[in-house]
Amino acid sequence: VPSRDLANVRIGLKTHAWSASLFVDNVLNRHFQLEHMNLVSFTGPPYSRIATNQPLTAGLDLSYNF
Repeated sequence: VPSRDLANVRIGLKTHAWSASLFVDNVLNRHFQLEHMNLVSFTGPPYSRIATNQPLTAGLDLSYNF
């Protein structure tokens, strides 16, 4: 597998009672092949699958401590 560059960003605030983080994974939305799976089946035709990395994903992570 050739080398690949993925950029992730996370920024957040934290207190003793709660925390909040904003995150973005795979900021540049690059798609890389991680694994090539050649599947052979006896009951049907063979086919190939390629596993890739996670696409651009953003979200908010909230936590509260009791």
